[in-house]
Amino acid sequence: MSLFKAREWWGTTCGQDEGFDQASLCVSGLGSSGNETSMVIVGSHAGTVRVFCPNLPPASEAPGYKPSDLLIEATLPHPILHLQVGRFISGSQQFHLAVLHPRSVAIYSLVIRGGNTDHGDQSALVFVYEHQLRRSAYSLVAGPFGGVKGRDFICVQSLDGMLSFYEQESFVFSRQLPNFLLPGPLIFVPSTDAFVTCNSLLHIDSFRYQVLADTREDANKQLTPEWSLNIGESALDIACVSHSPSEVDILVLGEHNLFCLRDHGTLKFMRRFEFHPRCFHSYRTAPEGLLMTLIATDTGTLLVQNSTTLKWSAQLSISPIAIARASLQGVDGVIVLLSETGELQCCYLGTEPSLFVAPSIEPKPIDYQEAERELNYLGSVIRAFNDNSSVLMANTAAERELTVNVKPGQHPETRGDSDVCYVAVNLAPHSAHAPLTKVQVTLVAKAPLVVDPPTHTIHSLSEAYQVASYVVLKNATAEFVCSLEVSIMVSYMTASGIPRVLHSNCQLPLRLVARPSPPGKEAEIKLTFNTNVPVVNLLELFPEFNVSGAGANIIGFSLGSTVVTLIAAKMSTRYRVQSDSLFPLALLSKQLVYRLQRFSKNADQKSSFKITSSSPLPVELLFSCIESHMGSRKDVSDLRDDLGQLSVQFRAIERRLLTKMKDKKPVPLNQLDTLLYATQNEIISTSHKLEKSLKALGKSQYSLACAVELIHLMLLLSDPPPQDLKTFQAAMPSIVTDSDDQSWEDVTFASLQFILNSHQKRDPLTAAPANEPLVDFSNLKSLINSVLSIMTADSHATGTIDAEGRKPISPIHESEEVEEEPSVPAGSRLAETRVPSANLLQRNRLLPSRPTADAVPQNTSEVESSLAKLTVSAASKQNSEDEVLWI
Repeated sequence: MSLFKAREWWGTTCGQDEGFDQASLCVSGLGSSGNETSMVIVGSHAGTVRVFCPNLPPASEAPGYKPSDLLIEATLPHPILHLQVGRFISGSQQFHLAVLHPRSVAIYSLVIRGGNTDHGDQSALVFVYEHQLRRSAYSLVAGPFGGVKGRDFICVQSLDGMLSFYEQESFVFSRQLPNFLLPGPLIFVPSTDAFVTCNSLLHIDSFRYQVLADTREDANKQLTPEWSLNIGESALDIACVSHSPSEVDILVLGEHNLFCLRDHGTLKFMRRFEFHPRCFHSYRTAPEGLLMTLIATDTGTLLVQNSTTLKWSAQLSISPIAIARASLQGVDGVIVLLSETGELQCCYLGTEPSLFVAPSIEPKPIDYQEAERELNYLGSVIRAFNDNSSVLMANTAAERELTVNVKPGQHPETRGDSDVCYVAVNLAPHSAHAPLTKVQVTLVAKAPLVVDPPTHTIHSLSEAYQVASYVVLKNATAEFVCSLEVSIMVSYMTASGIPRVLHSNCQLPLRLVARPSPPGKEAEIKLTFNTNVPVVNLLELFPEFNVSGAGANIIGFSLGSTVVTLIAAKMSTRYRVQSDSLFPLALLSKQLVYRLQRFSKNADQKSSFKITSSSPLPVELLFSCIESHMGSRKDVSDLRDDLGQLSVQFRAIERRLLTKMKDKKPVPLNQLDTLLYATQNEIISTSHKLEKSLKALGKSQYSLACAVELIHLMLLLSDPPPQDLKTFQAAMPSIVTDSDDQSWEDVTFASLQFILNSHQKRDPLTAAPANEPLVDFSNLKSLINSVLSIMTADSHATGTIDAEGRKPISPIHESEEVEEEPSVPAGSRLAETRVPSANLLQRNRLLPSRPTADAVPQNTSEVESSLAKLTVSAASKQNSEDEVLWI
């Protein structure tokens, strides 16, 4: 931005919404005045031509526009494309106005009649003659073609590159330009009697008028330019400046450069811009003869250059599209500017700077009491904003504005080699008079399930509308599906501009990934679930699997190549899910819990229904999945490094081989070709290995997601504090994603370390480790054990969950409950060491809390005896479970 500003001397606005461009401004004299007294002529795309003659006001008046400055304003029947002034009438030496329309060029004469009263002179624009054009016109050029004296001829360039020449009232000939695609700037150089233009090859070409006239008889003859120069960019404008009859400079304004050419086509100088120019005007000073250029930029800055040297810079109040230099009322060097919106200004370069002086900074004493009051006030505002009641009010308001109904298909369809499930989302706005805008519906499913398309956009919603997507299993087998839940998020803007977001969930049918299968009698992994109500007929829980071989107490599911068996006990209220693989157990266990809760709601048992899990947490299987995932990630990283080194080696061999091949004297290749082939084969082999490793990495990600999802379910059934469970699920997510510089283990390690530091009353931010790649797997293993110990210490040994997710009150006495189920989970650090601790009975929290005096035991011997009882009761309970009668 410039320090100085251009000073406005005179200005006005030409109409409203008429449209102007670079060819809409012409500064010249009309009538007998010639070039002695300049007039400002403006023609708009709306067909209005205006002729201004700004007058210098008396010294007592401020300069500015007066109605008498407008000589004539006439509306022509067609849009105005270009304006030129010259001697266009035979036998007359007066200057007339040539107006280019899309299909014609008309000549007008300005007639000024002296007034007899105080109203002043009267001006009129008189039509003289007109040439009809056969092609759509683009630009107009006038000048003494062929070296004539006292007359000006007209050349019209059409949109298809045809040049049509008119010698005043007569049409002469037409000529097609070569290498033409789009019309560009065109000027006439009187000293060389040539036309200069920019073609579609980004070349500046010069064609002599005599050559154009001589080849008009033979239309098939190729037109050859006198000289051509490649500038490498499009030309915005071309101007010609004469210093003497023998010295002419041709200036070309490009998109990024300013070129100055001699009349024979050689480059005189070039200046590169650091901005985007819009228009320019060139002239020579008298009597020094310096070449000056005025350049207007897209930022509203006017630059004054002498050849390649910047002499002045001034800030403009408008962004001009056309610029000219005029002599008005004896004042030379007035800069005339015209914008695209019709703002017309006559300016001069002022030297009055516009400075901004920054106020001095004085340190003020800190009022700590005022700062504390402000902090308390801001804290109350934040708490009020995050209040659950305000969130509920916002959700209630959103539900009153829009109803979202999700209907998943209950019968999957087969498309190609995979099954797909149709999910329809029905949107019903409650008011048709206030349409909702920018409605976006997003559907998200956990991998390896993929939603297609995942997003739907509706610009305006005023009536019921339905969007649909398909959910398909990709790049994995069904045994790695850990959840069938699809999350739907609907965001929109209300009529008053308030953003709203609605959330909804739905369950996909189990038949999408599972098939009926004969149940298995034995399995390596078993999970047991206890309820406080009689067992339910499994065919009622899973009616879609009611096929031959299935019974009321046993059902088999086939997920890929894995068989999962669900058994309901005859003599107790227990269910068992068993399989030889851990991964499908997460999905079937969640389905069992979900369907039992739904069945209890339908049977009006939601207040008394409880479900627990007597199986230990599968932490060892979780650690196995984590170790496999870390190994797969390391293999992928090593193969990528090897592939990068082989690529560098391959390019180095290519350079050496190319150098030897370019040598004029034949030299031995020194087995470079053999080394090149061997490196290429090694690259191909490494690429195949990398592809297999990436598939193994994806499989390990799905396996880890299933293990984490199962851990979340088991912890939910152990009934920990809801906030602690939510924090743990966020710290160890079941969505496993890896980036190039950070893995799932890195994120989980940092999050769990934060939880552990918070629990141990250390600063969680300063004590957190640096964000570095995880090296030792044992660190993560011990950290998970520690956090799980905190989680299970906050829950009862027989954690339960009712149909509404509330913590029930156990009817069993507390001492009996402890003997029935140990509070220390299998696989945790406390379960492995069995070390008595005085703080075991203290109720731990994920976030730091202040312990009370009642929570600290006074006698450690009581704790040791309690731990011994827990160990004995756990062993007896395991033996009793094996004696339960299963079908």
